[in-house]
Amino acid sequence: MPDLKVQLERQSHEPVIMGIDFHLIANFGALALITLAGPAVIFILFYRRGAL
Repeated sequence: MPDLKVQLERQSHEPVIMGIDFHLIANFGALALITLAGPAVIFILFYRRGAL
């Protein structure tokens, strides 16, 4: 059944959309979120204490 093989090949290449890997973008987004969240929490804690 060649149709099943064609469907499996299409599914394996599904994450690549026009040469842009969705998981790569998602990983960079998560990295940016973590990078910004750490200093933001520290800033909020110091701001609420009035220690800035």
